[in-house]
Amino acid sequence: MKDLKAKKIFLSTVLMLMFSGIVPISIAASLATSSATTNYQGVPVGEIWNDTDGNHIQAHGGGFLEYDGWYYWIGEDKSDNTHDTHGANLYRSKDLLNWEFVKTILSDETNPGENTDESPGLVDPETGNFNMERPKLIYDEDSEKFVLFAHWENGENYTASQLLIASSDTIDGHYTIHHNFRPGGFTSRDFNVFQDPDTGEGYLISTQDHENMRVYPLTEDSTNVVVDESYLLFTGQRREAPALIKANGIYYIITSGQSGWYPNQAMYSYTTDISNPEGWAKLQPVGNNTTFYSQPTNIMEVKAKDGSSQYVYMGDRWKPDSIGFSTYVWLPLEINHETKTMTMEYEPGWYMDSDTGKFVHPNVTNVSEGKPVFGEDNVIEGKLLRYINDGHYFEPDTWSPDTKYYQQNKVPWSATIDLEKVYDLARVDFSFKQFNGSEAYYQYTVQGSNNNKDWTLLADESQNKMTGFKSNQLEGKYRYVKIDVTAVKNAHNDNSTASWENGLLEMQVYANNLDREIAALPVVNKEGETYPSEQSITLTSPDSNARIYYTTDGSEPTENSTLYEEPIALTYGETTLKAVSYVDGEESSGILTETYNLIEPDTIVSVVGPTEFAVTADEGASGLPETLEVKNAIGETVTESVNWLTNDIDFTPYHSEKITGTMADGFEVTATVDVINQDTNYFIHGAATEDPFFQAVKKRLGDQLINNVPDQEYDGNWGYTGIIGTDIGSRTSDSTNIYDSGWWAHADKSIDYKINLEPGKYTVISGYKEWWGATRNMKFSAIDSTGHVLDSVEFTTNKDTKAHQERLQFELEQADDVQISVSKVGGSDPVLAWLAVEREEMISIDSLRMALSDYVKSEEIAKPSYKILNNRLTVAEKHYEKNKWNQAIKSLEDFLKHLNNNADNISSEAQEDLKKYSEKLIEQWKE
Repeated sequence: MKDLKAKKIFLSTVLMLMFSGIVPISIAASLATSSATTNYQGVPVGEIWNDTDGNHIQAHGGGFLEYDGWYYWIGEDKSDNTHDTHGANLYRSKDLLNWEFVKTILSDETNPGENTDESPGLVDPETGNFNMERPKLIYDEDSEKFVLFAHWENGENYTASQLLIASSDTIDGHYTIHHNFRPGGFTSRDFNVFQDPDTGEGYLISTQDHENMRVYPLTEDSTNVVVDESYLLFTGQRREAPALIKANGIYYIITSGQSGWYPNQAMYSYTTDISNPEGWAKLQPVGNNTTFYSQPTNIMEVKAKDGSSQYVYMGDRWKPDSIGFSTYVWLPLEINHETKTMTMEYEPGWYMDSDTGKFVHPNVTNVSEGKPVFGEDNVIEGKLLRYINDGHYFEPDTWSPDTKYYQQNKVPWSATIDLEKVYDLARVDFSFKQFNGSEAYYQYTVQGSNNNKDWTLLADESQNKMTGFKSNQLEGKYRYVKIDVTAVKNAHNDNSTASWENGLLEMQVYANNLDREIAALPVVNKEGETYPSEQSITLTSPDSNARIYYTTDGSEPTENSTLYEEPIALTYGETTLKAVSYVDGEESSGILTETYNLIEPDTIVSVVGPTEFAVTADEGASGLPETLEVKNAIGETVTESVNWLTNDIDFTPYHSEKITGTMADGFEVTATVDVINQDTNYFIHGAATEDPFFQAVKKRLGDQLINNVPDQEYDGNWGYTGIIGTDIGSRTSDSTNIYDSGWWAHADKSIDYKINLEPGKYTVISGYKEWWGATRNMKFSAIDSTGHVLDSVEFTTNKDTKAHQERLQFELEQADDVQISVSKVGGSDPVLAWLAVEREEMISIDSLRMALSDYVKSEEIAKPSYKILNNRLTVAEKHYEKNKWNQAIKSLEDFLKHLNNNADNISSEAQEDLKKYSEKLIEQWKE
């Protein structure tokens, strides 16, 4: 047994680096030079940490050693911004905050020799390269040597999985390599070295493979391991990144799970006998579900000047796309000796007091736990809103259905916590949902309010790409804090909403602990809203000694703003009133914000009627409503004209467009225009039960649209014939775009409809979008009841297909049940978004004469013109009955000439309709 009373050993591990990559030299160069301040007052948790020369500290996955009055930090040099590490850097500090670069103590410049069985070295003789990770440094008192350990690879891949051991007479001297091997033939990757301060025995704990860890005792001189006395640890549990400490006679170990570069929930265990493989307790979580976006690398013990022990969790926050910019997460670690439990909170900016040697924690309090939460609750059954501030952010198994978290099924979404009184806010921490190996990043904003109505932006993470854990510094005195999530994206490919991970485990709002009470908010006699008259606003305070200052231009009020002494007169227009209270002996109140919109009584405030309209392609802009029902400022419903901005609108069927219209006083209305064809008899939206497009089309066409629902199973008249779950499946979407949902076919199945059609000429149109990035070769066909193919077309869709249409044309001489089918030709199985069936309207002399008669009755055609036009129709009819086609057509052409030459005697509407009907009749006769 060794006497190690003088030894103070602090060791570390890092994440197993499984990737390789290079970024431009200009980026790497920026790691070596920085103008940032280097006089730190608190630990820059998760932020860039510079040395005393202003350079980014390159000590990733490092070890820690206290020696001769200095704290030493050794770690990987990744200043070239690649995943390979070619040097172990050494730094030193007196206060754990400000670090001086000592030198690179092990590299291919200090040790250029090749690694062979006879002469262990750094460079692989076959690759001419090497990679060295997670260096650790201890001082062996018996041999008076500094011993360095590292994980070694050949510089090309991770097949070597070896352990390198070297030693030096001085901490910054030349290190001689003693071993570069697989201990006992076992692979060795993530590891740590620990030396028992009571017994002097040393241990190396290594990730042996993807399933197991192994504990090795060290030899007497600490330069090798005792393989025969080693044992497996956490068998089959896929743990890595071990970090150990002994506290009050108990050995504690923290490890991470395996999730590539993404962080996960750290777990700890303990034992009273490190030599006993059966003595370790069950793994328990520590930190949040991503260990505050870090992976454990070491546990540091720091003695205060009164001799008490304090502990620091050391972790790495990896940035795999810019590895040299990876940062460090050092946090105070609490160990309860009685319960043998570990706890760790996120505490940015903590530091060690130079006089006492004790840790100084941020003077803040969690003020959100258990407070009321507002938002859309129980969107996913059992995933409740109240879970976001219930105090639990552990997630040992990210795939467990029992995890208590708030889950959403769409973006955007928001959640608001009512702190129940005004606090001086310090920061907010978010523990977002994780699925280890399939991660997403959340883009969001944080806002504060004192009335749950008028909001101030406190943090903008709308461009965030960091997964898992986020912390935002806040400023200001507020009662309500809201997160607005605008995007949840797949971190692996930046694709749209990662629905499997759309949720929040915990939202923690912290406030500064103030020495004085916060003054009460000012109170207004009328809340900010829209009023149909001018207003007089009074401000009061629950405290009669309060002085109230206010602004009406939206700026923040201070004691230099206007002192409230009499009611504030507000005139027509929008005014943002902000007010603050000051009371001697108290902190200033939060900011009261109220926004008033004073408008004339007849001003339009909202649209009452529907704002989705169907128009035919022939109508175009003329098919849009000329008026809308609106509500004015005093609550009356009135009809007002609207001017639609249609210049950029595409009136091609079948799709939707957003359109803007302006009404009285510049009121803007946004509507949806659904474009169809005038001959549409069926519009079928695959698998839909409710569809605003269909409803708008039904309202426009009335009984001409035969189907009364967007889709249905075949009922003898129309519907799909496949069996759901066997032949077809539905693709749903929150989008109202008709291309975003529909049917998909099971393997080698088709999507089939049967529709009873009357005699006539038909066009059947189908719509497609590629929902899953596949390539599909499909056939679209119409087949009559005898099996005869009326028409068919083959086509291909792929990942770029957003809104594709195919069409068939055929004529039926008698009514028939027609099968409309989308089948597979090659590639992936078919999909279908929608179907439209158009029946060409047949015009006759009788229908044209009836229209002519209606217009003369409504006095839209003068009687002399009516007589001439009717005569032309009579002549055309006689020629038609005698099969004199050319003469019949010429008579109709004369009919058209009279229409065009007598505009003064015929209304424009009658002229347009009769022209359209007669031209169509001429076209029919020519056929």
